[in-house]
Amino acid sequence: MFQLRNTASTAAISSSTFEDGRVFSNEDWCDDSSVKFNPYGLAKASAERVVRDWHAQAKDPPRLVTIHPCVTFGPPMTRRHLRGSLSFIVALINRNPPMVIPLHVNVVDVRDVAEAHVRALRGGQPGGRYLVVGGHAWMRDIAKILEDEFPDRKWPRRQIPYSLALLAALFHPKITVSWARAHLRKQSFFDASPAERELGMEWRPIEESIIDTVHPILENDWI
Repeated sequence: MFQLRNTASTAAISSSTFEDGRVFSNEDWCDDSSVKFNPYGLAKASAERVVRDWHAQAKDPPRLVTIHPCVTFGPPMTRRHLRGSLSFIVALINRNPPMVIPLHVNVVDVRDVAEAHVRALRGGQPGGRYLVVGGHAWMRDIAKILEDEFPDRKWPRRQIPYSLALLAALFHPKITVSWARAHLRKQSFFDASPAERELGMEWRPIEESIIDTVHPILENDWI
């Protein structure tokens, strides 16, 4: 049977703004995004809807499953892999900025993302949407994990006050004040239990993912 497995993102599921502590499920959609505010979420949700609309109208559609990873860590294979999610880690290694921002992130290991794709070939529900999330942490906690593993390097220790983070967003080339207000100091979570129950997924500890990300970077002197 022909199968269609789509790598989506939690960005297609989580709303652009949310209450602190919100838990998102595979029934949620990013419906409050726009080109000016959260264009990434808009693109991910729109692309998935195009695929699902086509699938619903096709006469003999393939089996469809979508995989939704969050911030993805894990051992990079080349310098190019330092873009995207790993930019969080690169910023900590470079101590740029010298303090961590009050940002909470959901994390999954790239090896678990690959495993979920393989398992979706035969397992899971037709038409299923599977959140692939292994854990979560504040940026200051990630910095502490790296400091314990690599004590000979200097790591950001202090967290920048929220008010100063908003001020810094005014001059940041990629972060807007509206984004900072919507995300900083807030936690959101994702219900990955369907992937655990229907795909049999077990997640690597995020500490392992974080450490395994940094070792190849330092060993290959990629930054």
